[in-house]
Amino acid sequence: MALTITLGDEIASRAEERARESDLPVEAWITQLIAKAEFIEEAQVWEQLNARRCALIEKLSHPDGLSSDEERELAGLNDSVDRALEPWDNELLESLKPHEAVASSLITDG
Repeated sequence: MALTITLGDEIASRAEERARESDLPVEAWITQLIAKAEFIEEAQVWEQLNARRCALIEKLSHPDGLSSDEERELAGLNDSVDRALEPWDNELLESLKPHEAVASSLITDG
């Protein structure tokens, strides 16, 4: 989908200048800018959710513990964390494969 927007002269000039500095067409630079803004927004939402998750985890150590609703909320938040970190976990596991091969050969040869 194509989208056309109109920028004021000052903003357009700054966007063109930044795009030139980045050696990008202005459209590509603005697209990257929007993607960064979306990332920042997602990070802020994550920060709020993780703060709530941490508060619930902290509450686990209190004598009253968590209500059943809070337990479900914490489980859902933990599931979200697991899903968000899964690609990173997979990359880390993949990066360990050469080391596993070396360790295996040391056991076999040793």
